[in-house]
Amino acid sequence: MKGVFRYLAGVSVAFGVFFSSCKNDVDLTAPYKVVTVVYGLLNQKDSAQYIRVQKAYLANGNALVYAQIADSIYFKPSDLTVRLVRLNASGQPADSVTLTVASNIPKDSGFFATTGHYVFTTSAPLVEEASYQLRIYNQKSGEVITARTPLVYYKDEFFKTPGAGTVNFNSPLGTGYTLRFYRVNNGVIYQPIIVFHFTRVNLTTGQSKPDSVTWTLGVMQNYDLAKDLLEYNLPQNSFYRFIATQFQPDPNEKRVIGWLTFKCWAGPIDLDTYIEVNRPSIGLIQEKPVYTNLQNAYGIFSSRTWFVKTFVPLSEASKDTLILGTYTKNLNFSRN
Repeated sequence: MKGVFRYLAGVSVAFGVFFSSCKNDVDLTAPYKVVTVVYGLLNQKDSAQYIRVQKAYLANGNALVYAQIADSIYFKPSDLTVRLVRLNASGQPADSVTLTVASNIPKDSGFFATTGHYVFTTSAPLVEEASYQLRIYNQKSGEVITARTPLVYYKDEFFKTPGAGTVNFNSPLGTGYTLRFYRVNNGVIYQPIIVFHFTRVNLTTGQSKPDSVTWTLGVMQNYDLAKDLLEYNLPQNSFYRFIATQFQPDPNEKRVIGWLTFKCWAGPIDLDTYIEVNRPSIGLIQEKPVYTNLQNAYGIFSSRTWFVKTFVPLSEASKDTLILGTYTKNLNFSRN
């Protein structure tokens, strides 16, 4: 889910439109029609929300050339009114906020024009138990675009394991380590992340520097609303194999073992469906359906959030394995 829990509004998409007919005089450049593409993921734990609104385009020529023309992919911001509407329990509008234009957010380089890049944003706090409707009004065309999403939330402690004790990644029974966490409200898709904190110590100068490496685990899905406790197994030695890929032996450096941070992203059904539909095709059938949850536009408007448990200590057995184990014994890990 690498694309999952990254900010999807950072992705640029162009839709090519093709026509087929038994006649030979088909006009491939049919009358121009504006097609809107929208990306936005709400997260009540973020300090600001961002919505990206752009054009798709039909190019009679090299599409990559058109992608470099700002007018091909960007609306005039003044033509759009973007609002976020909080809905009450019966689905009726409770209150709303009009998003402002932010043009100071960097855009990754690539095929698409960066000049004129902007997004719509608001720093208004979100009510996590609520659902939200996105409403975009194009003042020039009169078109209204709408979508809605619930927020993902959980009021209590998210992680069952790790709990209050230490973490031993290798079970005496050879079953590895099992993360256990609770199904959250509106959550369907989950992606755990484990951050290993340590300190680099230069053995020549004695200088030390805190550092960390992040282990991004695979995605899991849960569609069973009666299943409250979810399990995610990490096979025996998988943690140490990962650590071995992150370091090179360095006789001039000691790595003092620190602690762990456990983090898990969660998202609702619309985000799960969007990701599933857009996974790379690995079979003979390469044609993919187009999925959108927006009325009168393409893209995705959904939500996500994260849950975290930090300063989790490693067990003495796990420290021993880091220091002396097959996969990491040459990496100069130490307790102090």
